[in-house]
Amino acid sequence: MTLILVAGFILGRWHGILTKGYVYRIRERQTHDSPSGSVEWRHVTKHVGWELMDTGTTELEYDGRLLYSATRDFQEDRPFASDIRFDGKRLEWDDGDYFYSLEIEASRHNQEPVRETGVPAVPSP
Repeated sequence: MTLILVAGFILGRWHGILTKGYVYRIRERQTHDSPSGSVEWRHVTKHVGWELMDTGTTELEYDGRLLYSATRDFQEDRPFASDIRFDGKRLEWDDGDYFYSLEIEASRHNQEPVRETGVPAVPSP
């Protein structure tokens, strides 16, 4: 009897994966604008197969880059990103477990090196 029950769960899981595949659905979305860009907060469903037991995932995205993604624990209300503040340079949020503070600046790797005279250095071949 137990073997039949386990086989039923396994077959049901495979049926869900084969018929539903990967599910990504946006439940709620907010945009936090600033002069230098915007951060998008999303509450989404990310699940393979049936989404019956999906607790939801919160995501933060800036300039096409996913900065934060956390799935809530089963029957818990955290982690869930909230209290989002963005001034264009500093992004702050709290997920119920931790408080995050992230400073965002343009990369210096793709800029030309500058001599002490203030004149751009000539790259060597």
